[in-house]
Amino acid sequence: MNKIPSRNIKILLRKIFYTLFIIFVYILGRHLVLPFSLQELDNVPSALSFTTALSLVTGGDFSVLSPFTLGLSPWMSTLILWQLFSSFEIFNIKKLSGKASYRLQLFIAITISAIQGAALLYLQFEHITSQLPLWQNCGLLLIIIGGSIFIVWLGNMNGEYGLGGITILMLVGIILNAVQLVLTLDWTSFINVHNTGYLLLAAVFIYFYVWQIVAMSQAEYQVPIRRILISQEYKQSTTLPIPLLPSGGMQFMYSMILYNLFTMLIRAISKSMPQISVLETLSQHLGFNSWIGLTLYMLIVAILCFAFGSLNFNTQEVSESLQKSGDFLIDTMPGNATKKKLDKILFRISLIEILYSCLLSGLPLVYSLFYPQYRTYALSVTMFFILISLSLNIIRQSRFILEYNTTPSIIEYLQQNK
Repeated sequence: MNKIPSRNIKILLRKIFYTLFIIFVYILGRHLVLPFSLQELDNVPSALSFTTALSLVTGGDFSVLSPFTLGLSPWMSTLILWQLFSSFEIFNIKKLSGKASYRLQLFIAITISAIQGAALLYLQFEHITSQLPLWQNCGLLLIIIGGSIFIVWLGNMNGEYGLGGITILMLVGIILNAVQLVLTLDWTSFINVHNTGYLLLAAVFIYFYVWQIVAMSQAEYQVPIRRILISQEYKQSTTLPIPLLPSGGMQFMYSMILYNLFTMLIRAISKSMPQISVLETLSQHLGFNSWIGLTLYMLIVAILCFAFGSLNFNTQEVSESLQKSGDFLIDTMPGNATKKKLDKILFRISLIEILYSCLLSGLPLVYSLFYPQYRTYALSVTMFFILISLSLNIIRQSRFILEYNTTPSIIEYLQQNK
């Protein structure tokens, strides 16, 4: 094993300290209660309590009014729209410069944060905003919008100088939520000697649960290929790897955002137009306490599995890259035939990912339909998957920094093996 250079260790430590500073600023912003809203939030509608838990996945917190209430939800929604615009070549965004693209993304994010912030103030905090004049409500909305853009800037700065990029804020939000859930447990009954067997069973279950997530996250489907520049003795082992979970957990994060946006939009419209009974009925069933809401959530997860699978493994780009390099799939012509074969393989892998994702996140939620007292904990299963996926990415990044430039040169290698 090559010795890790001290320079790499210093770079990693510098990035860690910078990330810790970003996390400190983020947590501080989450606990800064906005002016005009220093009232207790005990009267928050219970129908949105589970949606509040969902918001924590995006680094936000819908249970309290703070500059970071929305978290990264507007920015992640912007990225979804941006990918949609890019796929269908709307507004010719592919021809825009990097600076123009970023400005347009910020404009879309500000628009979405304004809509989402207004809906949040109107629905979640009506007992506060209804007692305030219009100018104070507008002030709260402006602070929330500014906070959502500031948190994006924090994430971008962490991506440039720290570890984990913008996803570190999601990671911290999930950890804070996990700590809150743990603190609500009745530890006296857990420590009871009669529950020792259950504790051991739970520990074994958690171990295998984490193990299967790590295994599935790193599993790959190997497509045999022929590379013209590879020696004959290595040709049999040359493959094109396709992740078994090509979405990488993104389907869970973004499905929660889309679900939040859709439910908040329906509730806001039904509240503004109470004469439309269909919207009123739909808004009452758009939650994880009904089969309609649960089915909608699973449908969004399935659609995003296909979407992010195609995004993360672009068969068009892969087939063009193989054709330019002269490499090819076995028994397949280069070009369009290669793309069609890769599309079929990716479709089958996406079906496996949909089945896995729906079982992983759907079974606990179905269980919570019959046992509502566990509804809040049911989402923690999905959060745990996101937590492990994001942690693995940070571990890979840290390992890359430590191992950077540690491979000996040809001269050093020959000298070591004389």
